[in-house]
Amino acid sequence: MFDKTLFLYHVARKNMTLGAISTMLDINPATLTRKMSGESDFTRDEVQRIRKFLDLSVMDADKIFFAEELAQT
Repeated sequence: MFDKTLFLYHVARKNMTLGAISTMLDINPATLTRKMSGESDFTRDEVQRIRKFLDLSVMDADKIFFAEELAQT
């Protein structure tokens, strides 16, 4: 599961925009929005490119792209 909040934190931390991310990935901003909402998945290549673009550690990238779904109590 994708952690949108953590992703947006790292985008802001690097003074980037979602537009810059979609441009870097060469995808439509609407496609990025769908990926962020879970309607479609990020490819391995996209994850790696975002990781490098935002200078994310492997641990941070894992937390963003492979976040565990919280159990309902």
